Amino acid sequence: EEDVTRIMAIWKRCRERHNQEGPYLFGEASLADVAYAPVVIRFLSRSLPLDDILSDYCNAVLDLPGFAEWRDAAEKEEWVYEQ
Repeated sequence: EEDVTRIMAIWKRCRERHNQEGPYLFGEASLADVAYAPVVIRFLSRSLPLDDILSDYCNAVLDLPGFAEWRDAAEKEEWVYEQ
């Protein structure tokens, strides 16, 4: 829970500081957004409450062309791992 709160605070601070430059953490898309993409998925899959700033950031990450390609490839994956 502390990690989630810390990550959300970091994201919000970055977005508030760079919101005029674009929808990503530092305005334009960067490796930071790529690194946080799995965290975005985790937050969304757990239906964590996100304010408008964080929700907009998560949606921007989902809209990254590379992310869409990665998601599409994952959905086509045929490997199955037994639990």
